[in-house]
Amino acid sequence: MQILKSLGDGVGTAAGVAWPTFGIVSGALGLTVGGTAAVVLGAVSIGLFLLVTIPISYWAHKNHLEQNLKTLQTIDDAEEKISALILNYFSLIVRENLAKNKQHEIDLRFLSEMIRSDIKDNHKRFSPAIIKTMHFLLEGENIFLSELIKSKIQKHEIKIHFKKNYYASRVMHPNYLALIKSGVMGFSAAFGTIAGCSAGTLGLLVGLGVFAGLTSFPFIGWSVLAAALIFGFVIAKVCMEAEHQKNSKAETLSDYSATIHDLENINIIRNAKMEAESNARFKYENRAITTPTPKKNRRRSSCDFSLIPNYALWHKTKTKTEHSVVPEIAAGDCPGSTSVNPRLRPCEERSNEAIQFLIFL
Repeated sequence: MQILKSLGDGVGTAAGVAWPTFGIVSGALGLTVGGTAAVVLGAVSIGLFLLVTIPISYWAHKNHLEQNLKTLQTIDDAEEKISALILNYFSLIVRENLAKNKQHEIDLRFLSEMIRSDIKDNHKRFSPAIIKTMHFLLEGENIFLSELIKSKIQKHEIKIHFKKNYYASRVMHPNYLALIKSGVMGFSAAFGTIAGCSAGTLGLLVGLGVFAGLTSFPFIGWSVLAAALIFGFVIAKVCMEAEHQKNSKAETLSDYSATIHDLENINIIRNAKMEAESNARFKYENRAITTPTPKKNRRRSSCDFSLIPNYALWHKTKTKTEHSVVPEIAAGDCPGSTSVNPRLRPCEERSNEAIQFLIFL
């Protein structure tokens, strides 16, 4: 039915070019009705009408097909990406399970329950079609997970299930105002095309002397109006259907974009979490390998100076008299000298105590 609209576009455009040209030129030159010049001008106008109608109709229909094909290709690309993201989502969970399993063996039943639990936790971020597709893939005897581990799953299989679940669960929200506008515009254009083209054609026939006028044949006028009305309603229906499909595809693309965004975010978060856990595990294992095991009952062969500040010897508070010890020692408490100050001890005595303390350590 879309070809009727394209044909109407071509006919309306050609009628607006050819018939006014005949009327204006014949009137400006004062051509007699039925004369040779009028017939020649009429033939030229008919040729101009066909010359404009055919390419305009072809281009209009071609543009419609190209736009429709482009939209369908965009939708198909989005479905391919969603299928790849779903596959990546399952693959990340399998990799996470493998990373945590030291025996590198996977319990498919446990893995299936793990995926179902993760889907339940993220159900607010998944569309109903995604949830149904994932649950459908997990049904049966875990054949999907088994094939996934063997890398035998194709995105095309996931794409088929996703499309089926999406269109089954989708709820349409038609834009009635847009539909009404499209229908009115289509009806007006189609009615004007038929009525205008018919009026121009009748004027051409009158100018050629073939037709006497609508006064002699009034039923022709009524027939033209009836045909214009019928064609107008048909084109209005075609325009409303095209607008509905356009809105449906736009809504589908919007849903797909939101789904892709949610899946990408979930996969990015899970991948980052796995990398962080892998890096932490790698650093821990390397540290366990490179760090020497401390020996039991290890005997200290020298003083551990890191423990010395813990002893009270290094935390004695100094009094005012203790600040004058250094000059008094320098004056009379060095080895070989005698001191009469009972509060000060000779250097040898203090040195011996320090050596005994180190030996004790």
